[in-house]
Amino acid sequence: NLVGTDRTGNAPLVDDTAIAAYDAPRTIIGGPTPADGNVAVGDGIGIDVSGTIGTDNATEIRFNNVGVGKDGFTAMPQSYAWAVGVGTADHAVVADNVITHGESGLVVAGSNDVTVVRNRVGTDRNGGVQPNTLQGIYVQQFGAQSRPTGTVVGGSVADGNIVRNNPWEGIILENVDQTTVSGNVVQD
Repeated sequence: NLVGTDRTGNAPLVDDTAIAAYDAPRTIIGGPTPADGNVAVGDGIGIDVSGTIGTDNATEIRFNNVGVGKDGFTAMPQSYAWAVGVGTADHAVVADNVITHGESGLVVAGSNDVTVVRNRVGTDRNGGVQPNTLQGIYVQQFGAQSRPTGTVVGGSVADGNIVRNNPWEGIILENVDQTTVSGNVVQD
């Protein structure tokens, strides 16, 4: 699907949030192969998922181009917020996406046991510079009464994320517990 773009998939249109899934557990945005992915470009947010605190959400965000065109490298900047947001969505999976041109690339807020693997954050599919304005990946407590636990960012070298070209932090953790960050390539 081309969401927030013209029919070529390489020129943005005007919208606020390209894809939103609110209190929609077990939603799959994209799919198991690159052919299943979406191009998601919003003036504000590319993909936004939120659930209910303490409820198993298990949404999957896979093989999407967020902030870049269908070709995987044409820049389509978003104006504010995050390119991909996961808020109070326990057990969500964010895998194999290109995440660029948000204020923050990927924000995981108030969510437990989220898996973040094999994404390109701040770089396109060809390795070109496609920065976010601030951070690459930001894992935080916001929206939850207690500190979120169990999030994995990378895990192994094979599952590591490539996080480059983000002017502030590549990966930042704030008020979270038992979070694993390993196997990633981080260069800012």
